[in-house]
Amino acid sequence: MLLLAIAIFGVAHSGAAQQRPLDDRARTAFMRSAQVWSPTDIGSLDLRAGPLVDGAFEPNQLVDCEYVERKLHGSTRKFACAITPHDVVKVRYGSHNREVQASVIATRLLWALGFAADHVYPVQVRCSGCSSDPWHRPERITGEHVFTPAVIERRPDGYEMSAAGGKAGWSWRELDLADESMLRSATP
Repeated sequence: MLLLAIAIFGVAHSGAAQQRPLDDRARTAFMRSAQVWSPTDIGSLDLRAGPLVDGAFEPNQLVDCEYVERKLHGSTRKFACAITPHDVVKVRYGSHNREVQASVIATRLLWALGFAADHVYPVQVRCSGCSSDPWHRPERITGEHVFTPAVIERRPDGYEMSAAGGKAGWSWRELDLADESMLRSATP
């Protein structure tokens, strides 16, 4: 399930910003410009470190942040935390939260194979204002709590697509349109 969600996110992103919902013609053009995959040199990648992009973290790095009261969707333990006022990240936490380890493994595999995926870093998080379990007790407290194991999740660069009528994302029938221009240019 996690792999599917990550793959869907990657397809729904492209290099062109969308300011308003798309009609059918613009949606098709958007899907044709979407890029799901790009070539990689797997042997040169450091799977332990992960993607070395702006905002990356070292494995097991202690990251300080300020609790942000925000409702996050899903059913696994997570919370929003501000590293700076303009850098709010999603933190998954807990030794019983299977997504903590699984998200690192799944996203690193997809990244190494050249697919768009979230950037997930295994860290320790020292959260100012967090209860010991912000998913179940989201009230802000005085003091801080250290979460380990924990991961910080960042979205890859790109733009989300929406269509007229509120339809978001993409359908399986549209998948053949993604990467079409890249594959055409790569064919001899």
